[in-house]
Amino acid sequence: MRHSQGRRRFLRNGLFVAGLAIPVLLRADMAKLTKAMVQYQDYPRGNEICAQCLYYQPPAGSAGDGHCQRVLGRIAPKGYCLLYTPRA
Repeated sequence: MRHSQGRRRFLRNGLFVAGLAIPVLLRADMAKLTKAMVQYQDYPRGNEICAQCLYYQPPAGSAGDGHCQRVLGRIAPKGYCLLYTPRA
């Protein structure tokens, strides 16, 4: 009997924690980070450039700065930040 009470308490607490964590994770995923938070720079780090990053969105025209799915503001195609993730 003692094991079933401990198991119920464990499950109840686990569901409570999961219920609190899910909205926080969803909110964090939707929020963009500042350039300072990701140490953004307008120049590349070696061969790593924003234009080759998974999160980079090129500008509508043929030239200019684009945007990032994770970082606020305009992003230079030849820039770099800590979130750099090469396209597969």
